Amino acid sequence: MAIVNNIFSTPTIGKSRPSDANTVGTVNPTPGGISVEEFGKEGMLRRTVVTLTAVPVTLIDATVQGGGVLLYTFPEGVIEIVGAVCTGPVCTTTSVLADTLNTGVTLTWGLGTVIQNATPLATTEIDICPGSGITPGAAVASTTINVAGTATGGFRSATTKATFNGSTTPIKAHLNIGVPTGADIDANATITVTCQVEFTWMNHGDVT
Repeated sequence: MAIVNNIFSTPTIGKSRPSDANTVGTVNPTPGGISVEEFGKEGMLRRTVVTLTAVPVTLIDATVQGGGVLLYTFPEGVIEIVGAVCTGPVCTTTSVLADTLNTGVTLTWGLGTVIQNATPLATTEIDICPGSGITPGAAVASTTINVAGTATGGFRSATTKATFNGSTTPIKAHLNIGVPTGADIDANATITVTCQVEFTWMNHGDVT
């Protein structure tokens, strides 16, 4: 008896890219100086590149000892961050050094789903990059008012991928900056930040 190979007897059904995978997030227009590029073709994976050019950030004294700014709001859904890279930043103090942020302070920075609200940076303040429990990046403040501090190298997110349920409230990405101790800042300070952050991500769908 002849053996018939039926492997190709069933027609192949092609499915297009899921509609929710075509939806990108939104950039924060409020402070100015934030631009975004979105990359993605077939499949679920997307890459978002956010560039900051002299974006103003207020660093709060007292118990907060730092500050942050909203960069990007993801679309609704379960968002998986496959990886993230942060390069820079260059920080320029625009307030009086002797009265606010002290000269040449080494700041910490990262990306988090919650805006900075305490020092040191930790947990949700850096859960996108470098990741909760990982030492955040470093940035050097100005030694002269309105003159950029020393540029620092970049860093990447932890090897473990992070997943956030933004089905009810969309997930937000904040740039957060921390001041090491209360002795490093004497009053609320203003700085500008120039850097670039990139995250590769996918939307697994809305569970609501």
